[in-house]
Amino acid sequence: MGNYRISNTHPFDDDDLCTARFEFDPRSSYTPGAERVTTLAGTTEDVGYQRSIWTFSALSIAQWSALKSLVGGESGEVYIETRNDVDTWAEYRALARLPNPGDLTRAGGYYESVTVTLLLLEDVTP
Repeated sequence: MGNYRISNTHPFDDDDLCTARFEFDPRSSYTPGAERVTTLAGTTEDVGYQRSIWTFSALSIAQWSALKSLVGGESGEVYIETRNDVDTWAEYRALARLPNPGDLTRAGGYYESVTVTLLLLEDVTP
């Protein structure tokens, strides 16, 4: 454990490593709740499902097609391994939302700054 992975099946194998699929890992951020609210006591609390956002600096057209196929279209259920907000690695079942291809910046045979939003994270760490 301790790698970025994405797959449409679980458990993972080495083919699911982001470095194997896309040649490098994404930059990632993790939010422990969908929203941060202030309680009547004045404290803050995270509510809702956690989410992770992965940004690939560039994906070739073939890599983009492979990602879209893996997700099953513009959104779909996937399994990921990622870090949480305290840098602990965990495995999750998630809903992946891909950007609209028309909103992506294309340079030659690559899409730049491809952001994948991973919602409704459910811990499936063995």
